[in-house]
Amino acid sequence: PSFTYLPPPTIANLSVDFERGELNVTGANFGTSVLTARVRVGQTYSSTTAWVSESSVAARIPTGSGVSLDISVEIEGQAATATGAFEYSPPTVTAAEPRNAPLSGGVIVTLTGSGFGNTLGPITTSFGPGGSRACGNTIWTSDTTIVCSPLPAGAGRPDVTVAIPGVSFASPGPVVYRPPPALTNAEWAPTSASTLGGGSVTVYGENFGDEDPGSGPVAVSIGGRPCAAPLAWVSSTSIVCSAPAVVGAGLGIGMVLGPHRAALPGIFFTYDPPTVASVSPGNAPAAGTGSNASVTVTGSGFGGACGNASGAETSCGIDVRVAGVPCSRVLWFSDTSISCAVAYGAGAGVDVVVDAQGQQASLAASFSFDPPLVTALAPFSAPSDTAGYDITVYGANFGARPANRSVSLPGGGTALLGTEVVVGQTACAPVRWASDSSVSCRISPGRGTHGVNVTVAGTRQASTVLFTYLGAPVVGSAYPTQ
Repeated sequence: PSFTYLPPPTIANLSVDFERGELNVTGANFGTSVLTARVRVGQTYSSTTAWVSESSVAARIPTGSGVSLDISVEIEGQAATATGAFEYSPPTVTAAEPRNAPLSGGVIVTLTGSGFGNTLGPITTSFGPGGSRACGNTIWTSDTTIVCSPLPAGAGRPDVTVAIPGVSFASPGPVVYRPPPALTNAEWAPTSASTLGGGSVTVYGENFGDEDPGSGPVAVSIGGRPCAAPLAWVSSTSIVCSAPAVVGAGLGIGMVLGPHRAALPGIFFTYDPPTVASVSPGNAPAAGTGSNASVTVTGSGFGGACGNASGAETSCGIDVRVAGVPCSRVLWFSDTSISCAVAYGAGAGVDVVVDAQGQQASLAASFSFDPPLVTALAPFSAPSDTAGYDITVYGANFGARPANRSVSLPGGGTALLGTEVVVGQTACAPVRWASDSSVSCRISPGRGTHGVNVTVAGTRQASTVLFTYLGAPVVGSAYPTQ
């Protein structure tokens, strides 16, 4: 059999298909399809090389950087080189995140663009004329993304220079160095701010940026809540926003501009106070409604958006108190309707108070706790001349034991202030509280049968449960007589 020496390949021409990212090499002696062809750009081989003909191969352009790079075609150990025939596009920065930075720098900025090359060579990023202020470290992420960490100090909108092996290129500044905004005054119209929001608030100051979308994010807040859309930039000294639908009095006004935060000293925003029109139902057991039941309060000024959804926990700091005791699980439904779970309490005609971030409204004598109900005694009788005899009264609505209504008794036990037990017309005391359904007391000597009533915070319900004093036994006869 014969042996054939292949002539070395030669390169005649190069063309680039930028849309497909391909390099087409034409020449001679590229062999046949059964031979292995490889294309190298600089020091990086193409990931794929396709043999087209004896005079043409196509290769995927590898990620890289630099100018005057050699192109080599290798065929079975023989190579042809076009010296300095290729160059990559220079590194270009088109955007930054965040776009705004403090004058002192120090933040981490992600730069996006193109032509950042690959991991084979070093990369540096700097800002200002001639790249005078370098990033602390430049982290290569991809051919389109690098990270500057941290950003150097600066001012204005300096050019950014990215240097990679073989090329350095400056792009128009994507980062804006800004002094912090300063707030000086605010005014709103109408002067009465509805809790539904929507009033126009104008904030005055300086260093509010410009209309360039890159000057954001800009946000004005009232009481820590962002203004509702729309927010209109007027000038570097004036911004207008729509008041959020919340509640409260003496709320501060603030601004966020890029990395900066500022507050308006000495001027506060106040919404219309709440009103209470009705409470339904108007009563509850003395132990409260519990977490599965509630009362609904209607009125106004409860905030136009104080929950994530209707029926959600209020997010505006609205509190409800019944007889001075805070409700739990306050739910917001609308600017005119909220509900809550009533805690323990006692008494009739007590007040319901709604507190909306420091502004209060009340509906006097609008709620009553159910009166105490006696259902059983133990024991239900005792000798008439007995002194110091304890009885236990069972029923409902005997109240809870808040600290301000209970006292400790000598010898142990707790007395509940405002709770009285009467047997007939005679007080049974002291009253020892056990639970909402059980109290005990010490009866006095007496005679006859009498009703037993319990009074809690001035409320009582007539009882049909009776207690009997037993008379002394009388001997009528004896048997046997002797």
